[in-house]
Amino acid sequence: MKRILSYLFLVLVLTFSFQSWTKADDITDFQIEGISIGDSLLDYFSKAEIKQLDITKYDNSDKFYILTTANSKFELYDALQFSVKTNDKKYEIYGMGGIIWFEKNVNKCLNKKKEIEKDLNIIFKNSTIESHKERNLPYDPSGKSKQLSQTQYIIENGVIAIECTDFSESMTIKNGYTDNLKISTYSKEYEFFVRNEAY
Repeated sequence: MKRILSYLFLVLVLTFSFQSWTKADDITDFQIEGISIGDSLLDYFSKAEIKQLDITKYDNSDKFYILTTANSKFELYDALQFSVKTNDKKYEIYGMGGIIWFEKNVNKCLNKKKEIEKDLNIIFKNSTIESHKERNLPYDPSGKSKQLSQTQYIIENGVIAIECTDFSESMTIKNGYTDNLKISTYSKEYEFFVRNEAY
């Protein structure tokens, strides 16, 4: 089970025959680049490396913040994001995501999302599946940046999500954001925070 997400996302770079998986019901079973919810970032990065990561803070609360790293050593992703609690010296991971850039090519992103979802729908057939249509991103005041499509697979102690995001030109110029496909996994505590406290 620990290898489900790492294995699954090979679909992004090669074709494979789908294998039969047992019911998945623990968020810590899933890995992105070998990393799981509940792990410490210190198991993968030194303190000096962590201090070099890009930091994103939330508008309405400093309970959590996001660390982003882009690194050529990743097998499947252009960048990884980690959500950790403020002042947590252990850097426990409550949320994380693997990102693949689709610069100015959201149609290709949406096609890739549909491809991956075919397998996710089988693996997580016993989960609650929620699909969200296009919606504005709360951190773009212009209202022009869109989350085009998101699918969430809700299991007992967390969520796995896949989404495509189309950033406005102003967000791209000002913040360096790029259209992307993001595959995320996060704990129930972090999900509640993002939905109810962050913005």
